[in-house]
Amino acid sequence: MALAKPDLPAKNLISLFTSLDNLIASWGYTAIGETWEQVNYNPQLHQADSDDIQEGELVYIRFIGYEDGDKVLYPAKVSCTLPGGYN
Repeated sequence: MALAKPDLPAKNLISLFTSLDNLIASWGYTAIGETWEQVNYNPQLHQADSDDIQEGELVYIRFIGYEDGDKVLYPAKVSCTLPGGYN
């Protein structure tokens, strides 16, 4: 959200996450999608915020997940809608 709305005070925190991203990459983990990316729902990779989301339905990634090769360590959390105020 800080990247989408640069006037938020949280924009100053973005640089702190670069080190974390580098550490995760050095461990060989890969991200499952990008925040607010629209993807087809895959129950193997995603955790839906509602029970009525069907496989293949378009959803938005709200929280990035991580995998180690073929093993999902933490599924990406997805939703059918974007949060209010996000364009």
